[in-house]
Amino acid sequence: MRTTFFGLNIGAKGLAAQQRALDVTGHNIANANTVGYTRQDIVMQSDTPVKTSSGFVGTGVKVTDIRRMRDNYLDLQYRTENKFMGYWNFKDNTLQKIELIINEPSDGGLRTTMDRFWGAWEDLSRKPESSAVRTTVIETGQAVVETFNHMDRQFSELRDDIDNSINVNIREVNSIALQVRDLNYQILKGEAQGPKANDLRDKRDLLLDQMAEIIDIEVIEDKWGSTTITIGGRAIVAGNVINEVASRPDAENDALTKILWADGTEVNIRSGQLKGMLEARDEIVVDFMDKLDKMAYSFALKLNEVHSQGFHIAENVAILNNYQGYTHGVKLDASSQISINGSNNILSFKIDGNATAVNITLDTGNYNTDDLVTEINTQLEEGSHTVKAYNVNGAIRLVSTTVGDDTKSKISSVAIDYSESDNAANTLGFYATASAGQEAEFQGKAVSFFTVTDELSGFSAANITINKDVKNQVALLAVAVNAPYNGVEDIKGDGGNSLNIAMLKYDNSMIDGATFDDYYRSETAKLGIKAREATRMVENQGLLINQLENKREMVMGVSLDEEMTNMIRFQHAYNSAARYITAVDQMLDTLINRVGLAGR
Repeated sequence: MRTTFFGLNIGAKGLAAQQRALDVTGHNIANANTVGYTRQDIVMQSDTPVKTSSGFVGTGVKVTDIRRMRDNYLDLQYRTENKFMGYWNFKDNTLQKIELIINEPSDGGLRTTMDRFWGAWEDLSRKPESSAVRTTVIETGQAVVETFNHMDRQFSELRDDIDNSINVNIREVNSIALQVRDLNYQILKGEAQGPKANDLRDKRDLLLDQMAEIIDIEVIEDKWGSTTITIGGRAIVAGNVINEVASRPDAENDALTKILWADGTEVNIRSGQLKGMLEARDEIVVDFMDKLDKMAYSFALKLNEVHSQGFHIAENVAILNNYQGYTHGVKLDASSQISINGSNNILSFKIDGNATAVNITLDTGNYNTDDLVTEINTQLEEGSHTVKAYNVNGAIRLVSTTVGDDTKSKISSVAIDYSESDNAANTLGFYATASAGQEAEFQGKAVSFFTVTDELSGFSAANITINKDVKNQVALLAVAVNAPYNGVEDIKGDGGNSLNIAMLKYDNSMIDGATFDDYYRSETAKLGIKAREATRMVENQGLLINQLENKREMVMGVSLDEEMTNMIRFQHAYNSAARYITAVDQMLDTLINRVGLAGR
């Protein structure tokens, strides 16, 4: 039933509702530039009417909700596209860094350095007796070696940097997951009392947007307002429970980071910045490192092959005194079969000057390099000799086992003396280690131009170097194509083999049926195409995300013009409610203080 003072109650409700609306408007205006803030809107409805003899009478207004103006579908679209943005953005950055490492075209790139190297050999063919030109060949060769070494170091450092970034992102994902878990608890606790925890939800949504860029996630909100976040079908956050991801060194991948769950299961990462990092580290960078190693390997072997066919003009070569003049063997092809017959079935040599020769008997038949290494090591072990054979780039290396493992690849005390004329070493490709760790090769008419820094590993961008003997004695450059008969004076003006080496620049069999330059140009062009494609994808994703952001801003963003309009609207409503209370008050004053005073 309607009471006399019922109008005051209606006015009070109006004042409270409009004041609350003004508070919400002020909150929106204050957070107009707050990142992640969602515009709030007050929901009012008429209060429950009362029944009177004249029918139902309204009882004023009440505030039923303060809602966030948010579109969940746009959020889903944004996070979906944001993970692809993170993926392509990192790939684009990595390819740009690789382009800087390749540094082509430029005066300091590998192509220009190689051109100078080939040019130096061509100059030497015209002045084979010139020590200055020979030194130029060595120096330009050293520039090629340093370029290979430097590029390999840069690729290795880039790979390590990416691995460090992966660990940073793992910590970031766990940090976000922890914050979301805490917000889940606060939201559950806050909303259990009735009203929505809008500002807490804004913080949580902003964290979800950030996580979606790092790694692909799926988000599900239950009826109590708590979210579950899954990665690859497995929950990292479920209500107030967190299952952090961890990083472990991967023994099968150079001890680089592997992303696992706490129970050791590998995390299924399908997109996002982390996916781009893993692909960049394990595929993109490794692919270019492998190609660089392949170029260094093919380049060194081919040049050594041609160099070994020439003759040097050094008269006194101390480190080569274990070799019988120019009677050297040929380098073995790992895929070829070597025929051993009765005329050369004994490999005989002395170790450290011992009077007793070591004899390795090779049965008549066909062998490849690995077969020979196995057979030689079997007989060396049976004879308790302190020497072991290795297959190094198709040639057999004999290394002392009396030195420590950490020095085997650098210095060996073994001095090999091939003393038999009918020796298998005169037919097969052998390395020997001379005194003081100096290395020479038993695989051609001359020492190799390129050698390796780690003697038990093959040629690679990191492991290529110029033979110390050649650097110390430039006369060892095998420039001549003809053999000397009456001494080195016969060939001092012969630069034929130098020209043969210079012509390797145009050799189509250098690497994968192409010249070195063509192969490198092709790989550089492929890099440019990949980089442009990544840049294009970043631009496309950027446009798409900008469109989605604009759509989201249209829904959730604060418009100051709109808020000013609302402020005036609610202010007028508040003033009107206050005026209404004044009118009711005046009416009640008349009723209470004036009614019944007539005739007094």
